[in-house]
Amino acid sequence: MTDSELRSNLLQKELLHHYTVTSVAELDAPQMEAFRASAGLHPTDPAWLVLVDRWQAAAPGKKLEDVKELQTWPDHTLFSLMNREDLTWTVRQAAAVELHRRKSKYTRTVEFYKFQREEAEALRKQTT
Repeated sequence: MTDSELRSNLLQKELLHHYTVTSVAELDAPQMEAFRASAGLHPTDPAWLVLVDRWQAAAPGKKLEDVKELQTWPDHTLFSLMNREDLTWTVRQAAAVELHRRKSKYTRTVEFYKFQREEAEALRKQTT
């Protein structure tokens, strides 16, 4: 057994325990990607690639390419991105859309409503 396979076995045990499932086939792409990000693994880490191969063999048709990076970030980080005026408008919008998609508690804040108003005004200016 190679070092990558050994590390992959340990990662798989941790992954199954983290999501309290019995098989990697039960996981979806966002869960896999969120686990990779939280474990601090690079997408090209050999042990991670072995685990992804096992997941794809157990659940044909599932692909990690379907996951966008913001889907793996916690709500409070997305909320912080949305409120940072030093970031580009598209990054702020993407964070707000992801919060809205999740039906996050942060969508019920004054800051979120303020951001929606800013966005509506920007759209109005573009159309006139």
